Amino acid sequence: MTKIYEDILDVQSRIINTISPDRNIHDWNISYLPVLDLSDKTHVVSLRLVHIENKYLKISVAIDLGGRILEIFDKRTKVNLLPKVTALEPVPHLIRGVQLLQGLEWSITNPKFSSSYRVNSMGSVDYSIHDENMDANPTLLIHEYSPQEGLSWYGSIVLDSDSTEITLTCNAINRNFHPLPLHSGLIFNGKDTTVFEAKDNAGLKLLKMEERESGFVVNHEDCLLHSIQKSGDAVDIGMVPGDYHLMPFESVSWQMKLYPFSQIKRIDGASEYGVVGVDKENLYVQANRKLEKNKILLVTETDKKLELQTDFYPEHIKEVSLENVQESISRILIRDLSEQKDWVDINLEESCFIQLDNYQWDSYLNEVSILSKEESVLKEYESCVNLLLENSREDIDVKRLSYSYLFKHHALIIDVISKIRKEEYGVALLKLEQCAQYNSDSFLLWWLVAYCRRKANQDIDDALLNLHYLSNMDPLLKAESFLSQGNTDSSSMLASLSGNIGAQMDVLNWYYLVGDIDASLEWIDSCMKLNKHEMLFYAKAYIFIKYKKLDIEAAAIMKESGGLKQSLYLASSHLENKIIQFLTTYFPNDKKLHEWCMRTGQCANLNKNLNV
Repeated sequence: MTKIYEDILDVQSRIINTISPDRNIHDWNISYLPVLDLSDKTHVVSLRLVHIENKYLKISVAIDLGGRILEIFDKRTKVNLLPKVTALEPVPHLIRGVQLLQGLEWSITNPKFSSSYRVNSMGSVDYSIHDENMDANPTLLIHEYSPQEGLSWYGSIVLDSDSTEITLTCNAINRNFHPLPLHSGLIFNGKDTTVFEAKDNAGLKLLKMEERESGFVVNHEDCLLHSIQKSGDAVDIGMVPGDYHLMPFESVSWQMKLYPFSQIKRIDGASEYGVVGVDKENLYVQANRKLEKNKILLVTETDKKLELQTDFYPEHIKEVSLENVQESISRILIRDLSEQKDWVDINLEESCFIQLDNYQWDSYLNEVSILSKEESVLKEYESCVNLLLENSREDIDVKRLSYSYLFKHHALIIDVISKIRKEEYGVALLKLEQCAQYNSDSFLLWWLVAYCRRKANQDIDDALLNLHYLSNMDPLLKAESFLSQGNTDSSSMLASLSGNIGAQMDVLNWYYLVGDIDASLEWIDSCMKLNKHEMLFYAKAYIFIKYKKLDIEAAAIMKESGGLKQSLYLASSHLENKIIQFLTTYFPNDKKLHEWCMRTGQCANLNKNLNV
């Protein structure tokens, strides 16, 4: 049985300082997060861990290090499959100043923004533990939102109760109004890490770390491994094509299964059932699960055949003596008699593995490649988006877009928002039914359904259930659940958003975009109870002046914001930039606001992005 529980790890680390983003480590360091700077001094840090454990393995996930798997301990052989973490060893890096090459990292990024480096790989992620279903394996879910990249993603980690199978899944979501280049995969950090492809097992990769006989068999479902890039002691396995673009408000998912092995004397073959090696004295088998009734066929160099039947158990490495075999073995075949399936077939006269240090499979041209042929439609789409971002309450003509193969769904979304602004919720709901035919998994679709039903005084329970099922940690879901309940206590339901100003502003962007000024103010006030952040004060002052004609109250809010500690947060969305630009003009003597605007240079970029 698998158990899952939380823990704290106290570990030594060099002190990492945060410094103002205007001190660029590199010319293209445009991260919305503070730049990191390594100190020569050390201290003890306390990390939140989630352990997932069965009788064979113990997996330790560091919530405060980007949700990376920090350790995988093989209880069968007392071996750490990832290098044992006795201290954190951050090293300099160009993009944010510091990176940590330890553990197994999630790598979900916009490659034009930060290559395969995830800017929050050393930060905290939102997470939830699901172990209430006694008939299913416990699941750890993690979530992250990157406002600057317009990207959010969910990851899940599951350890099977009765085997060594580790299942990792990822769902990346484009929260932008424009196509997003995407890199999505995993980075294995470890000394002497090498990847091999098993020739006789399509879809399998053998990844050995440190010792020759310890590592992982990597299997995947529903999508292919698209790239392997080795840099130093790190191996980046890409799970989406190198030229992949994710269309607006759409998502892409992948799943990878890992089967650990350790302390086997040698490896000549591998599959999702286990690994096999042979020498002159013995046949070695380390199974990943209980395999009863297996037939082993050994073929010698003179084509003599020897058959025997045995059981394999994952608790220990099975050694089958070959002392009575007088000739060299040329082929090994093992069949699971229960399933009547050959799970390993090794020709020892040939090399069973091909080493892959850097490899790029055939590139995949998805829908976005058609954009170059639909340049005029793309311009029409961008024009509609610009009108939408200007918060116009007039109808936006999306007729031409509705005929486009790429933009049918997006034309409907723009039209829906336009109808909501005029409070035509019934019409908007009818159009959302059409949207569901194109992208029923869209986080935005179901949020809009829940919002429209609430505003139309209709039942919203099933819409919120869909949201919970699709993305139960999405900031928009939490906001809509919170606002629909009329809850005045934000401390419990919104606790995971505390301090996450990027996620808080993302929610505000959407309520502002549909023209709901009252909900925008209610959301700002709720967030202010969680954390006093100057961006929230600026947003409230902006709305007071623009929509409530409360100039005196806005001035009081700006005065109060002046007493807050200066933030390192950089405005990233169209709305945030518009707020800052407006307020610097309206309050020309607000020194703090002007210093922030000049330091970040965000106002100059006002029209350069189409983020919500």
